[in-house]
Amino acid sequence: MTDTTVRYSSAVSRGRTAWNATSKSLWTLAELAATVETKYADQTLNKLAADIAGDDLSGNTLANYATTWRAYVTDEGDGRDVKHGNTFSVHEKFNTLDNRVELVNRQHWTAREAAELVKSLKNPAPAGDGDGEGDGEGADATEPVNELDKVVAEIKRLEGRLVTLYAKQAELEAGTESADAGTDADADLAGLAAQLAEVFIHTPRKGVPEHDASDPQTGCPDCIAAGLVPPVQAGSPRRAKRNRRQPAAAAK
Repeated sequence: MTDTTVRYSSAVSRGRTAWNATSKSLWTLAELAATVETKYADQTLNKLAADIAGDDLSGNTLANYATTWRAYVTDEGDGRDVKHGNTFSVHEKFNTLDNRVELVNRQHWTAREAAELVKSLKNPAPAGDGDGEGDGEGADATEPVNELDKVVAEIKRLEGRLVTLYAKQAELEAGTESADAGTDADADLAGLAAQLAEVFIHTPRKGVPEHDASDPQTGCPDCIAAGLVPPVQAGSPRRAKRNRRQPAAAAK
C-alpha cells in the first residue's frame, strides 16, 4: 500500500481539491505527501506545498503529514480508526507510539486527551520515596501546567519528604534504628535541604523576614508546616513579649 507512486501533476490536482474542501482532507494530503514521485535534491514537498496552497502550506507540514500516513498505512494493512471517529490530529498525536494502532482503535479521543496521554507516557510522574507518606503523587495527582505550578508541586513534595525524614531522624536519635541508617538519613536530609534552599522561599510576614529552608525562622507557618522549627506554644518568649507590651499600650 505504501509503494504506489503518484505522479506530481496528479498530486497537485488532488491536493488542491483536498485543500479547498469545506473540511480539508488531511488524510488525502498525507497520502499525497507520502506517495508523490520525487526527484533527488528537488525539494519536492516544498514545491508541492506551494503549488497546492501557496504560502498557506509548507513542505515541513506535508512531511509531518506523510509521517503520520506511514505510521498507520503500511504494507501489512491500514491501521487507521474507522469506528470511533478519531481525527487526523489524534492519529498524529499517537504516531510515535508503538501501540498507536491499538490506541486509536480503542475509543474516541479528543486531540487534547491524546496529547495529555502522550505527554504522561513521555514524562511519567516521579515515583516518590516509596513509603507512601508525603510523596504528593497518586491517582488523583494533577500534573502541573506551568512553571509556577511545577515549582509549587515540587515544594510540596520536598516538604512532605522532609517531614518524613525528620520523623526518621527522631527515631534514630532515640536509638530505634542502626547507626548506619542514621548516616543515610542524614545524607538524604542534607540533599533535600539543598534542594529546598533553591525553591522554598518563604513569604515575608509580620515579624518574620524573607528566608528559605536553609535559614528557618521561628514563627514562620511554612517552616512549622515543614517541620523545620517547632510550633510557637502559648507562653513562649514571643507570646510573653507581646503580653508584656499590652499594659503599656493600654496605659496610652
